[in-house]
Amino acid sequence: MQNIDWNKHYNAFKWAVSKNWKDKNGLHRSIQGKIETLVQEYYLSEKDIVDDLFKDYWERSHYRKYDEAKGSLNNWIAHYVNRYLNHLVRRHTTRAKEQPFRG
Repeated sequence: MQNIDWNKHYNAFKWAVSKNWKDKNGLHRSIQGKIETLVQEYYLSEKDIVDDLFKDYWERSHYRKYDEAKGSLNNWIAHYVNRYLNHLVRRHTTRAKEQPFRG
């Protein structure tokens, strides 16, 4: 059985959605655009987003796909976050259409 440092994985998720990237690139801009949509339009916090993404990652055993020989955990999770933010946005868009916001 594989020994997994869950804190390290969770911290990589927190880093991926944060604005604290040393070298900001296209991937960072893509993630931040989706994060901004979730925060501004659907009133989610950064922590809510990280928790939701990490929950899917853990429940679906996506951590098994990570190969240390192919690159860093942070880079792999950043790509994962970028892809799965699309699912998260779609999920909240559907809910918003079914239940309009009552402010």
